[in-house]
Amino acid sequence: MALRTDELPTYDVLTLSSLEDPYAAFAEWRAVGPLMNGVHGWGVTRHAEIATLLRDRRVGHAFPREMMRYATGSGPLLDFQMGTILNQDGDDHTRVRHLIGQAFSAPLVRRLERHIVELTDSILERVLDGEACDAVDDIAFPLPAAVISELLGLPVADREVVRGHAERMVDPDTSVADVEVLWFRTYIADALRGRTPDPQGDLLQSMLAAGARDDRLTHEEIVDHAAFLFFAGFETTRHLIASGVACLLDFPDQAILLHDDPGLARSAIDEFLRYDAPLRSVPRVTLEPITVGGRTVKAGRFLQLLIGSGNRDERVFVEPDRVDITRTPNPHLSFAAGVHHCLGAVLARLEARVVFERIGERVAVLEAAGPRRRVTGGVGTYASIPIRARAS
Repeated sequence: MALRTDELPTYDVLTLSSLEDPYAAFAEWRAVGPLMNGVHGWGVTRHAEIATLLRDRRVGHAFPREMMRYATGSGPLLDFQMGTILNQDGDDHTRVRHLIGQAFSAPLVRRLERHIVELTDSILERVLDGEACDAVDDIAFPLPAAVISELLGLPVADREVVRGHAERMVDPDTSVADVEVLWFRTYIADALRGRTPDPQGDLLQSMLAAGARDDRLTHEEIVDHAAFLFFAGFETTRHLIASGVACLLDFPDQAILLHDDPGLARSAIDEFLRYDAPLRSVPRVTLEPITVGGRTVKAGRFLQLLIGSGNRDERVFVEPDRVDITRTPNPHLSFAAGVHHCLGAVLARLEARVVFERIGERVAVLEAAGPRRRVTGGVGTYASIPIRARAS
């Protein structure tokens, strides 16, 4: 069936990104059908269609420059997004993904486990005194920031400064993001200047070594992908830990389950990812005509795969608006799928598993200590979760 825009209700993804809780709207849209008419592209609402499209090679991630300019303007942010793996398909994507994927390989990540346990214990030791603290600033940020900084070989003293600039790179005001992209490029370029190529060294050194072997990998690509790796290794995990703490506060029966059996941390993190995905939607572009929910979307059209909606689809998940850390199976979509599956998923799972195992083992009381704040813009994570925690 050819797609007629006047037959479908309309949503605006920019308005959606400003909503603290979009899940009621998601439920209404799923009830209408799997496809929505969007102001900035078509929205896909249901789990089955989203899961299929994430793996469909007729749907790509390399957006035409004019389409990207419409969303980001024509400044440094546009150049950054056009030049990284975020906007690549085919051979270019495969080549760069192989390079930077080595940083997040399962064997390498497993070797980090003991160090991650030590870091987590030291972080929790500082907050288990019953005094008010912030689960984002004091737990969710320090661990992934420390790990990815160490992988990249960034100085400990720079972490807070780098964090501030990184967070402003996703500011909805693209003029702010443009300034931060330029800062990050300069910072990484300066860090590279003192490194020698070494495939066995830190990640920046291994990227330089790969560039020496492959003249298709430019210095600019190394700089931009090093900046991207900071996000891949930090932002998703920060959200996962923060939203997991929020879930335990909102569903205290699940906190009791975790305390009684810390081994449930493995399934808990999948449930936290399902219940409140780090990214509520991911963009794609149709490379050829494709059928969604019985309707044909033409080639060259913008799709928003509404991950947050698919993760609450009642056709797949029993009681989708309730957290159940024993839920199995749990086919959530939060790490995407197919060739664009999240590069940092293995590392994020390890870090989050260790954190929630330790919370289960060591925390007897976890309670709110003030109102929460969300990050504004397209990322649905928390800016602040005030808590009090007391040791077992």
